[in-house]
Amino acid sequence: MIQRVVMTVAVAAFSAFSAHLYFGSLLIAQAETAIDQNLVLVDHYANGQHELSGIAMVPTDCHEIAVRVEESSGRTVSLLFEVWQQSPKSLCEDRHAPRAVRSIVQAPEDIEFRALVNDIPVSLRVVRQ
Repeated sequence: MIQRVVMTVAVAAFSAFSAHLYFGSLLIAQAETAIDQNLVLVDHYANGQHELSGIAMVPTDCHEIAVRVEESSGRTVSLLFEVWQQSPKSLCEDRHAPRAVRSIVQAPEDIEFRALVNDIPVSLRVVRQ
């Protein structure tokens, strides 16, 4: 009898802890990658290089954003955005904040761009000028 109670408590505790880890990580991942999912960048092309610039909305004033470039294939360039929180959450206002993003890419004029935020693909619209 005591053995069944101990086993039941152990299974319940393990299940609760597993659920906490799984659902907690989903919420954290969503919060960390939550920038405006419709990213728009302006592309100024001259002399074989693209100068991409725009504004991204991050979750709070405490979040920062950085971008780096990676060639995916001969015809596609990936813009890899990283969003992170600098200060403890308790010091941040829970409202979106704008951040300027800028990148220079050496590539042919007709290159295609794609964007990933913390390794998650997002919609990217490039306005060529």
